[in-house]
Amino acid sequence: MSTSYAELVQEHYDSILKLYRQYEDQRPVILFDLQKAELFAYPYEGLLSQLKMRSKISLHKQYQRAVENNYIVVFVKDSENNNIVSFSLEIEDAADA
Repeated sequence: MSTSYAELVQEHYDSILKLYRQYEDQRPVILFDLQKAELFAYPYEGLLSQLKMRSKISLHKQYQRAVENNYIVVFVKDSENNNIVSFSLEIEDAADA
């Protein structure tokens, strides 16, 4: 893959932010499924309950930092390469965009 996951997330930032804004009051975690080229919003607690302990701890720390700093937690799922990578994206205000 010539484009990195971070570059893909940046390329889809507007769509990620739009989906996030639809559920903003719930502070969702966003999943970008690379093979399906689709975005999904998941409630934090619901996603957390599906993870193994090590992943729960990691997500909890990242999510808490994201909430404190006005960021979105985004996962990129790449089934073809058996990867899942997380990012924290700053939420830009409409005035910033």
